[in-house]
Amino acid sequence: MNKRNKQFWLKDTAIVFVLKVFFTFCSFVSSVLLSRYFGGERIGVYFSFVSALTIASVLCRCGIDNVITRFIASKVSIKKSAILMWAFSKLHITSYISVSISVAIFGMSYFSSSHKGIHLAIAFAALFAPLLSYGAVYESAFKGIKNVKLYGFYNGVARFLLLCTAFGVIHFYEYLDIETYIVVHGIVLSFYLLFIYCHWLIIEKNLDMEVGSTDIVMLNRSSPDNWIIAVLSVFMLHSLQVGVGFLSSQQEAGLFGVSMRVASVLVFLLAAFNTVLAPRFAECSMASSNEALKLLYKRTTIICGLISVPIITLIWLFSSEILLLFGAEFIDAKLTLQVLLLGQLFKALVGPTGNLLIMSGNEAVQKKAVFISVIVLVSLGGGLIPVYGALGAALSASAAVIVNNAISFIYVIDKFKNRETT
Repeated sequence: MNKRNKQFWLKDTAIVFVLKVFFTFCSFVSSVLLSRYFGGERIGVYFSFVSALTIASVLCRCGIDNVITRFIASKVSIKKSAILMWAFSKLHITSYISVSISVAIFGMSYFSSSHKGIHLAIAFAALFAPLLSYGAVYESAFKGIKNVKLYGFYNGVARFLLLCTAFGVIHFYEYLDIETYIVVHGIVLSFYLLFIYCHWLIIEKNLDMEVGSTDIVMLNRSSPDNWIIAVLSVFMLHSLQVGVGFLSSQQEAGLFGVSMRVASVLVFLLAAFNTVLAPRFAECSMASSNEALKLLYKRTTIICGLISVPIITLIWLFSSEILLLFGAEFIDAKLTLQVLLLGQLFKALVGPTGNLLIMSGNEAVQKKAVFISVIVLVSLGGGLIPVYGALGAALSASAAVIVNNAISFIYVIDKFKNRETT
């Protein structure tokens, strides 16, 4: 990486990091306000909705968001609007399926008295998933053309809008049922999609190159592996939230949801580096520049460690005080939060191994790593959650995160060594 590129990389990282800090703060404050407003049981339904929405959105995207980022970043000239047309042709089909599933679940919820809150959360998630999916594709296009500032903005602006919404609800409504607030959440997503769509229409006027038929074939071949990785990854991260609601109770789901949001603060902050690194990993890989790829990974891993250790230490030491912000009933989640922090610490210390594998064309390896991790997650979660509730989910989550990142790390190190000897 020459001096000029290094300056751009540092500048982009700094800008995205500041945006991530701000939007992470918005998300954290929003979670605190809503937890205190709705209470443990009802906020558990809302957190389950958010997790189900994330899973449904990833299912809808079919892995095309990661493919778009890597493909656009690795091409010198390409018509980005044509790539989006290819992406939307896939999304139209999955969106219809998602909405149909939503209607079916809504119908089933009226005939089932058990876990009705979770059923409604999943139904609303399937209904609103297409909105999030289309927005994510536009975000990936911004990241692919290396306009990471716009990507960082749109990747978090929904959190700011949701914070404003939370303030409005608390100020104007003494009581609001959770189903109505979930509908409001969907309306906010609609505005987010409208904003990013209008902005892209302005940007794409300057993108007038062509895409060949062989490029489309490559895209179609790459998306399934990326889709499987994305689905398994988001399942590993969010399925436990829904699982706690089914296997334990809504109160435990609330405790786990709050713990996850505190522990995930670090994830959101480190995402700033992944945002900038994704297209640069793709560039280095396409250029077969092993030394540049290795140096970029090494520097990022060191920075991630320097940022992560102090943050995790502070959260660990003041976990009771932080949880008290959400309400006195969430103090019981202290051990759950600390267990989740262990997994996040390991993930930060090994660096962005998964991102590197995907952007360098090693999706098959990452797919195996995530698949093994999901098996660990399901096996442990199925046995621990009914007995230990939120704590059992935390133990399962941290074990899965450690297994996933350990496998990826071992392969990345081996990959660098093999390239040096050839």
